[in-house]
Amino acid sequence: MILKHKTNNYILLLIIFFHAIGGIGLSLKNNNFFLNFTPIQIYFNFLIFSYLTINKKKIFEYIFFSSVIFSLGLFIEIIGVKTQYIFGSYRYGSVLGYSIYNVPITIGLNWLLLSYISSGVIQIFKLNIMLKFVIASVIMVLLDYLIEPVAINLKWWYWDNINPPILNFIAWFLISYVIQVIIYFSGLNFNKKTSITFLLSQILLFLIINIKFYVFN
Repeated sequence: MILKHKTNNYILLLIIFFHAIGGIGLSLKNNNFFLNFTPIQIYFNFLIFSYLTINKKKIFEYIFFSSVIFSLGLFIEIIGVKTQYIFGSYRYGSVLGYSIYNVPITIGLNWLLLSYISSGVIQIFKLNIMLKFVIASVIMVLLDYLIEPVAINLKWWYWDNINPPILNFIAWFLISYVIQVIIYFSGLNFNKKTSITFLLSQILLFLIINIKFYVFN
C-alpha cells in the first residue's frame, strides 16, 4: 500500500512536469510537435486520472457514466457548432484530431475530464451540495476563460467575432452544473489529491502559454 502511494505521488509529479513542458513547447514559434501531440495528451490525461482515482468496485458505474457525460458534452458541442446558438458562432480547427460532425472527439473527453477534476476538487469544501455544484461549475468556467485565448492563438477553434461572447461562459456554467448533478447521482467519487493536482497542472499549462502570448509577444 505504501509503495502504491509513493508510485501515485511520482505519477502526479510527472503530470505536473509534463504539463509544464507542454506549456513551454506550445509557446515556441516552432511548436508543431507539441500541437500534434495535443490530442494524445488529452487521452493520456484521462487515462492517468482514471487509473489514479477509479474505484475498482465501481468500474461499471465509471464506464457507464463516463460514456453518458462524454456523449452529452460531444452532443452539445455538435449542436452548438451546427446552430451557433448555444455558445455563439464558432468552429473547430483540425489540430484536436478526429472529428464527428465537425467536433473533435477530444472535446467530449475534455468536458468529461474537467468535470471529474472539478467534482473531485469540490470535495474539499464542507458545504451544501447545491453550493458545491455552483463552485464546480465556476471552476469549469474559469478554466474555459483561461483556455480560450490559448485555443484561439493555437487555432484549436475559431470565433466569428474573434473573442468568445458572454453566452459561451453562461452555457459553460449551465452545462457544467447539469454534469455535476449527474456525477452526484452516479455515486462516483474522485480522489481529492489527484483532482487538485490535475487542476493545478491545467492552470499551469495555460498560464505559461498565456504569459508567452500576452507578456513576451
